Amino acid sequence: MPHFETTQWSVVRKAIGSGELKAHQCLTAICNAYWLPLCTYLRCAGHKAQDAQDLRQGFFEHLIRNKILDSSDPSKGKLRHFLLDCLRNNACNNRGKMLAQRDIQWYV
Repeated sequence: MPHFETTQWSVVRKAIGSGELKAHQCLTAICNAYWLPLCTYLRCAGHKAQDAQDLRQGFFEHLIRNKILDSSDPSKGKLRHFLLDCLRNNACNNRGKMLAQRDIQWYV
């Protein structure tokens, strides 16, 4: 089972505060390090393989587009805990949207 690698906060800081190329490289390193463990976490939480992959992909898109890492804080704990909290919130929000859409389709 894949495990969460320890991420240096300096890499996170470079991902959010460096020039475009260095930030992109650091963000890529973070995504690569957490790609498989986050999917495994979702699978263990009961999601089907394809759903877990879709949720993970959507989460990383949300993380990058909304610059979620900007709100990370090393004084509050490890990056893996921050990412897992964000992933759970994102999965919950997606579930709510899917249920709302299903209800709308049911009424139509």
